Amino acid sequence: WSDATGTFEDVANADTYYKGRNLTIPFGMGLKRNFGEWLDLGLEWRTQWVRSDDLDGFNFPVTENRFSDFYTIVGLQASIKLGAKGQDKHYDWLNPMETIYADLDTLIEVTNKLKILLEDADGDGVNDFTDSEAESECDKVWPNGKVMDSDGDGVNDCKDLQPFSISTEVDENGVALDTDGDGVPNGIDEEPNTAADALVNVRGQAVEMGNACCDCDKVTLPTVMFDNSSSKISPSSYGVLYTIAEKMKSCPGLNVSAIGYTASKSGEQLAYKRVNSIMDHLEANYGIERSRISTGYASGSDVDYSTRRIDFNQSSK
Repeated sequence: WSDATGTFEDVANADTYYKGRNLTIPFGMGLKRNFGEWLDLGLEWRTQWVRSDDLDGFNFPVTENRFSDFYTIVGLQASIKLGAKGQDKHYDWLNPMETIYADLDTLIEVTNKLKILLEDADGDGVNDFTDSEAESECDKVWPNGKVMDSDGDGVNDCKDLQPFSISTEVDENGVALDTDGDGVPNGIDEEPNTAADALVNVRGQAVEMGNACCDCDKVTLPTVMFDNSSSKISPSSYGVLYTIAEKMKSCPGLNVSAIGYTASKSGEQLAYKRVNSIMDHLEANYGIERSRISTGYASGSDVDYSTRRIDFNQSSK
């Protein structure tokens, strides 16, 4: 054999290095493409470095010759795929991540839809998905997003200055209309056109005062009604008491008896308190002396229609 200087020596005199097992390091690259459902073609290049100088059968201590043994392979591949017809892809071309990506896309799409559904465009606290009035300008709404109108007058509670009015005849602010100004809303006023300054009862009916100067001998006075189990005078009775007071003031010699009714003995105390409340009211507001009013009671199962009333009768006192 000849070394790098051109000197020939006997092969038997050569030394052997890296005896035994040696590390092999392969390196390469390739391309592959499918041509239809059954054929794939590929081109491959691969080199193998064997970390030894023994591949060619010689291992000499010559610098130019050492650690340089390797081999290279270039190949053309053809794959014929067998299997059931109609398959979209061979397993070689299936990407297991595609299903995950598709599921992620679906999840993102559903999430975005949920975000849209859970939005609250009008800020009333009800999401748009369940909001029956998704563009309302009022935050006082029912659970389904419908704007509240507690009194049913057509004006929503956000704009209604009287959200619990007893009349549905209202202005644009929800205030009950009162055409005659008697304090009784038109919706329940049985006489909506009473004269100015007329005295009316709770139903808006004018209370006739009568001519006291000429009718003091035969006097008929109205009845005062109370709420159940109560001795407090209700505002609806103020007009009745005013009528009684005016009659007694017009007839200075008129004395009356106040009759309380009870269906049982235990109810006499309540009847007494009711009569007392009337006497206090007449004295405090109209100056009617208590001495002009006598008290009486009627009890038993034969008591007429209501035990909530106090009747006034002319007395000879």
